[in-house]
Amino acid sequence: MNICISSFSPRAALAISVICTSVASTTVFAENDESAQAANQPFDSFSQVIVPMAFRNGETHLRVLDNINGVAIAEGDIIFGDAEQYFYHTKQRSVRGLSNYVYGTVWPNGVVPYRISDQLSASAVAKVNAAIERWNDTGAITLIERTDATAAAYPNYIDFIDANQCASWVGFQNTGAQSIYTGDKCSEGSMIHEIGHALGLLHEHTRPDRDNYVQINWDSITTDKTHNFDILTDAITLGEYDYSSIMHYGTHFFSADGRETITALQNTDAKIGQREFISEGDEQSVIELYQSDLSIVSAAPGSAVAAADMQLDMFITNNSDMGANRVSLRTSVPEESKLVSFSSSSWICQQAGTGEDVVCQTSVLAKNANSSVSMNLTTPASTGQASFTATLDSSTFDTDQSNNTDRSNTTLVATSNDVPTNEKAAAQPQPAFAAATDQAATSGGSSGGGAFGPLGLLLLICRRKLV
Repeated sequence: MNICISSFSPRAALAISVICTSVASTTVFAENDESAQAANQPFDSFSQVIVPMAFRNGETHLRVLDNINGVAIAEGDIIFGDAEQYFYHTKQRSVRGLSNYVYGTVWPNGVVPYRISDQLSASAVAKVNAAIERWNDTGAITLIERTDATAAAYPNYIDFIDANQCASWVGFQNTGAQSIYTGDKCSEGSMIHEIGHALGLLHEHTRPDRDNYVQINWDSITTDKTHNFDILTDAITLGEYDYSSIMHYGTHFFSADGRETITALQNTDAKIGQREFISEGDEQSVIELYQSDLSIVSAAPGSAVAAADMQLDMFITNNSDMGANRVSLRTSVPEESKLVSFSSSSWICQQAGTGEDVVCQTSVLAKNANSSVSMNLTTPASTGQASFTATLDSSTFDTDQSNNTDRSNTTLVATSNDVPTNEKAAAQPQPAFAAATDQAATSGGSSGGGAFGPLGLLLLICRRKLV
């Protein structure tokens, strides 16, 4: 996908083309400009317009937009906005407010709120829900329904609305509701594809390296649709080209004569242009777009009284600019240890039984956030060393798992008189942020689970071509 920042990550077909910068006033030219200007025709009399998009690396890429039912569309299904914004009746038309929201960013913390219009048929709703479930199964992001109760927490969201076409914006727009067009004509696979765009993925065949993998049969393409096969030259690709990508055009898309418009140059059993499943490459692309880096530090007192209660503290940090979803902290404890209570503004902890692992969970650990949980545990009756091993995990890919496990030890003594004086008030040295409350945006009580609100984030995506 193209635009803006020079770093992107589309994957394997991930050609990240980055976010586009804002262009306050840009001159564009449409087809038949001379005759149209002479006739002073309204914007909807033009079928196409060429828009220069500025990249943050100083490069400019031209996009051809089609006016489809009053909406400016690129490549058949990528929404750029209201057609009237782009199609004007003067010879040189100014694109007003062309901003960095055309190709959006990744969704803050990997949380993607959505709303499904009540105007959709039961069949269309079922296909949307099935597509949402498919993406949630990847674990890379979390699509969560936006309700009246959560509307204030999720001001930006995907709005699935009834339309006579299937289309989507690319990436997070940060403009409130951003539409995905759907309806009875759109299949479950089409919805998977459009959600892929909303997550930040672009069409696979527009990767800069595509000519090494497919041949574009230009003579077979409908004359006014050849621009849909343009390469996004400034996009950065990640991973191998993916013939199986659900973001790939089909072999006969926009064919003028019934023959292939796209032909594979390498032997493949893949069904190019399939709309049935999220490919391994698609999944990996989104994982790479939404990856984070978590770390855990545990702190137990150097000494504690046997057969009594002791406090075990956990300090969790998200060291990245991307939030982590469905985060789990599992702590192994001695056989006789029991969770008495816990304290945290954002974690919920449970234990199936005495001696079983203590499992704490939170829905989201926001980008660059510090979080903590304190557990009050009973200690074994026998003296000696007791060990506690904490392991951190989440559905979001972690770039460095070497710091996801930490072990702390406590020496159990017979009475409090045996605890060294300097250890009675404090445990082991704690991280610098330990004295602070959780830094992530959260709501919830001191010992209940809170829900993190969405945060802003920046970086674009071109599936396999990151915008």
